[in-house]
Amino acid sequence: MKASPPLYLELTDRVREAIDAARGGAPAALASKGAMRDVIPGLSDVDYRLVLSTDAPEIWRRVGAAFAEAMLAFANAHPDGWRLIEHMPAIGCSSDALDARPVCWERLTWEPLWASSADLLVTPTSPTNDGLAGWWAGKLAGYQPPYDARRDPPINVASAELPRFPAFSLIWHFYAPAVLAATQLLGQSQVRTKWDALRWRAEQGIEPAQQALAIAEADFVNPTSATLARACEADVHQLAQLATDDARPWDALKVMADGLTLSLRDRRLWALATARTYVHRWWFYAHAPQGFDVVAVLRIDRGHVGRFTLGPVRDSREAMEAMRGHAQDGARFDAAIEALMAEHRNTDTSRPRDTFLAMREQYLVVLEALERWHAAA
Repeated sequence: MKASPPLYLELTDRVREAIDAARGGAPAALASKGAMRDVIPGLSDVDYRLVLSTDAPEIWRRVGAAFAEAMLAFANAHPDGWRLIEHMPAIGCSSDALDARPVCWERLTWEPLWASSADLLVTPTSPTNDGLAGWWAGKLAGYQPPYDARRDPPINVASAELPRFPAFSLIWHFYAPAVLAATQLLGQSQVRTKWDALRWRAEQGIEPAQQALAIAEADFVNPTSATLARACEADVHQLAQLATDDARPWDALKVMADGLTLSLRDRRLWALATARTYVHRWWFYAHAPQGFDVVAVLRIDRGHVGRFTLGPVRDSREAMEAMRGHAQDGARFDAAIEALMAEHRNTDTSRPRDTFLAMREQYLVVLEALERWHAAA
């Protein structure tokens, strides 16, 4: 019997068709944040990136809503595929924002999946600015803490796949991405995927990499051990030393990452790119099928509010003042920011769907201010 194609291919087709029908003639493109061959069926989620060659708010709202509805239709059709749709895309940017930081750096790992026009470029290119090392330094620095399985729970993983998840978590969410980040700091630009990273390190005779690669090639069915986890941690530390040529690599990486600078334009475009997608992401969570782990994703997205969605503008007084200056109602805008930051600190998960809808309403106020700011720039 011929094997069925992976569900992520169906999901991508559904999303592409929804975007194509909703874009109203505006050129559009869809990309994966990382290489699709790094997607492990049953264990990985898919992280899309959306590009439209327009800044028209009504088109972005229409496409975003269609995207969310396509995800919901997939969720209703495939309960066994909920892991794939752990979240909607985190980034939606216009084509003229592809050169802005940090989008220009993140694009290096994108894999184009579909474009309505050959003129809409989402193929990764090598940026010429000097911030790329700091970007990868920040990525690698995130793997300084010892591996802790509690930080990576199997959200919406089907019960049949749970035995494979511990090995997948250690190797695919800790060790391989850390090695990949290190390779970029070491100038190994030919290393583009987690598979590439593991093979690159294994070919150097590094035992934990060889063990990790063997487990990955066996589809993560073989168990890992605390010994392998400690060996992976030690190798990540060694790679950090190699990448920084410093006996205190984590301090050096932090200095590199802290040296990144974002212009006012960068901050505006990054904040707008997240706001355009999160309002629909939160609608999807509020309407997800019963049984979908809405509580787990609420905890994650509450954390994102302060660090990711509002972070680019909250970190800059100039950006906050500019955004507030374009709000239709300053008091309402202030209340929305305050409410979102209160959710960032909140730990109550008793009514997750209602919470997502309330957060969405507040974020729409922020999105409107960002849209007006962008239009005036």
